[in-house]
Amino acid sequence: MTAQRTPTVETVRALVATHLGMPAEGDRPHADEDLWDLGLTSLNCLRLMLRIEDTFGVTLPERALKFSTFRSTTAIAIAVDEARAEGMPSDNGLRTGHHNRY
Repeated sequence: MTAQRTPTVETVRALVATHLGMPAEGDRPHADEDLWDLGLTSLNCLRLMLRIEDTFGVTLPERALKFSTFRSTTAIAIAVDEARAEGMPSDNGLRTGHHNRY
């Protein structure tokens, strides 16, 4: 299955690449590539989630905290689009009590 290259997928891909220290150029990580195989860990998964929330101005629902959501850039993009559709605006750092969350 090949994922569509939506603006959300492309932005998530760039954030993931930067977060994992991958070169900004190129096509990696691929939309359905397993991020855990690329070095994503539980701790940096949480940091990545906070960066994604801030970038897109949404608060991901609790179900997105399951690490399986962060298996691929496509899965993350779907969670972001669902949060947007459900009208889940950003909490602006209130959930963690500060604004520099990562």
